[in-house]
Amino acid sequence: MAVLVGDLVMVGLLFSGTGAAGAIGLMGSQGNKHVMWKKVCNVFGKFCHQAAASVAITLLASIVFMLLVVLDAMKLP
Repeated sequence: MAVLVGDLVMVGLLFSGTGAAGAIGLMGSQGNKHVMWKKVCNVFGKFCHQAAASVAITLLASIVFMLLVVLDAMKLP
């Protein structure tokens, strides 16, 4: 049971990190008018494409890890 709780904590942290990376990536691609931050993806295009691919792959891996945790929880007595 302790391993399951630890896995659930890690799933939460993994989704939190993925969401934070996605939010910063969105800020880089669209900018923010409220704080006068300009878009940076038109300058660093290759980096932004690699970061977007990285966030997408991380989201997919997070979902797979969550499914593994659910399968493990279903096998508990």
